[in-house]
Amino acid sequence: MTTNCIQKPKESYKDSIFTSGTVGWPGATHVSGRNFKPVIDRALAMPGFQEGGIDRSVMLALQGMP
Repeated sequence: MTTNCIQKPKESYKDSIFTSGTVGWPGATHVSGRNFKPVIDRALAMPGFQEGGIDRSVMLALQGMP
């Protein structure tokens, strides 16, 4: 999360919510110093997409990335 207008995430999402910059949320992991290792580690631990699954798009937004 990189916005100042966030909403309370579902409890089931808490391990997958990360904040950065001036944004924070109780219980969410805060990424600082451009160290995105916690985000990458969490992504690698997730099961990923099943081959042959439903066609769909996944939107990813990175704010402030050069």
